[in-house]
Amino acid sequence: MIVATSESLAEKIRPAAARLDIMVGVAHSPETVLALKPAALITEAGNPTELNLLFKIRESNPALPRIVAFSKVAIPMNVMISMRIGHRFIDLNEDSAALASIIGDAVRLTQYFMSEEIQKYVRNLAFLPRLPDLYVRVEEAVHAPGSSLSKAAEIIERDQTVTSLVLKLVNAAAFAGKKPVTKIGEAVTRIGINNLKAIILAVSIFSGKIGYGGGIDFNSLHTHAFTVARCSRRLAESEGLPPWSQDMIFLAGLLHDIGALVLLTSNGKLYEETLIRAQTQNLNMLELEKTAFGVDHAVLGGYVSRLWGFPDMISELIMHHHGAPKEDVSFRIVQAADALTQKLLYQGRGEGIPSTISVSEEWAKICKPILQEIAVENAAALSKKK
Repeated sequence: MIVATSESLAEKIRPAAARLDIMVGVAHSPETVLALKPAALITEAGNPTELNLLFKIRESNPALPRIVAFSKVAIPMNVMISMRIGHRFIDLNEDSAALASIIGDAVRLTQYFMSEEIQKYVRNLAFLPRLPDLYVRVEEAVHAPGSSLSKAAEIIERDQTVTSLVLKLVNAAAFAGKKPVTKIGEAVTRIGINNLKAIILAVSIFSGKIGYGGGIDFNSLHTHAFTVARCSRRLAESEGLPPWSQDMIFLAGLLHDIGALVLLTSNGKLYEETLIRAQTQNLNMLELEKTAFGVDHAVLGGYVSRLWGFPDMISELIMHHHGAPKEDVSFRIVQAADALTQKLLYQGRGEGIPSTISVSEEWAKICKPILQEIAVENAAALSKKK
């Protein structure tokens, strides 16, 4: 079952739910919602009463997927707040097939990713990290009636830090074309809006803007994420994979450590202590994470990426970026990019996870220019600090 917060909203989504053979219930209070034990909650963006319900559901059951439906008559500020609390977004003007795809995705998330370990851990979280404000504003612009990519580009350009980092990455080897990109609008054309949104998400998260104030170096995390993403895309390109597959692999590389950020926000001190123990005692960080938190960052990252609406393939790549080698070249690419980055940039001590991935000399050679470029940048940054 899925639950809507009003009868009128339920009527709008029932045709989509019927395609999935899923019942739609209606509940007006957090207690009623939870009593129905739904696979997902759908609420209308900007409705003050439903906004209050969203807040309470987030506090009492943060693991329940929250889908926000757009309303044309809602107060803009309330819509923004709703989007910050929601996990997924739907436009009620879409046909039933499109709505069914998003709703079905949320239901599968609960069924597929909610292992007993993840359920136990997520229940103990005060919150799951919300999507960054800039990402939400771009998402809203993309879905708004009469939306255009130029509007999304204007929103991004207001944040100079994000703009500079996005342009730097787009002009790097991973996406570089014959002519340098100097405007965000050009970046959208070059790499596509989905890639651009993922970059915004990663830039915001790895810039330390999700509530963590401890001593772990976010610049290092940021550099690691973007290096793995660039190497992953270059390897995918060298293997002749189609553009859509290259995009998937790039995004997985970019977000592969998102689970570590969730653990940091939930208990930064414990995570720091765990990481230091792994690095100094040569212990496996994944095993220590399971002991300390009940779940490791790879599995948790896969769950969070699905919660935020990324495709199954990306979540699978994130979940298995430290796993046993697979036949699928996509998995081997992300694992190899991560292993090379750990070995050459951090001498294997970055994540406290000894790599068991064997990387071919050909792949190492392909990634070497990117790693050398990052190493030079790191050295220059360190020199400035001194």
